[in-house]
Amino acid sequence: MKQSTKEVFPLLHLIQLEYKRAQLKTLVFSSMLAILILIFWCVINKSGNPVGYLNYRDAFAEIHFYVSATFSIITAILITKVVLEEYRNKTISILFAYPHPRRRILLAKLIFISMFAFVTTVIASVGIGSALVIQNDYIHAIPEEWTSSMLLEEVLRMLLFATATVGISLVSYYIGMLQKSVPATILTPFIINLIGSGFYYNGSLWSVILISIGWVLVGLILASISLKNIEKADVQ
Repeated sequence: MKQSTKEVFPLLHLIQLEYKRAQLKTLVFSSMLAILILIFWCVINKSGNPVGYLNYRDAFAEIHFYVSATFSIITAILITKVVLEEYRNKTISILFAYPHPRRRILLAKLIFISMFAFVTTVIASVGIGSALVIQNDYIHAIPEEWTSSMLLEEVLRMLLFATATVGISLVSYYIGMLQKSVPATILTPFIINLIGSGFYYNGSLWSVILISIGWVLVGLILASISLKNIEKADVQ
């Protein structure tokens, strides 16, 4: 007998269920609006710098910082929607009544949240970065030629910063769940990005690799602690 995806890949089915339940229209619209605002701020307004960008490295540092900060906060809003609000409204108990272990249900939520953080950060970085390069082809505001080696380095940095955003989002989830607090969930990525802004502006490629891996490891450790405790957590 042919088995359904639900039976063969229960975790995948739960992730798909989270996607359907999340109703992402508002967040997608907010993300698109955020990208347009960041294009205006980072590309047209040169991040408020009156003399503009001296080189592409400075320009992309600004883009990476604002994108990561913005979309880690938007992801925090998603966390409040798919996790915290369900705890506060007691609807999480309905999910826990499903024929799945609690850990699997929560793991599906965390994977869904991580995918959202990574994908939106990459899309925003690509969109804003492309707008910057296209604009400079016409007005030559940056006195530097855009090369293939620059492209490769910025793509790598983009993927690393998106990975770091996932780690920061998992930290935000843990802090928010620890206090069952929406403000704590949203403020955590804002504070982390504010304190660690030098990570985006001054870091060498190797330091970006190490710090990105570090954030992911911290996020995974905290997520593992949360998964370990979920079976005995009181949801009433």
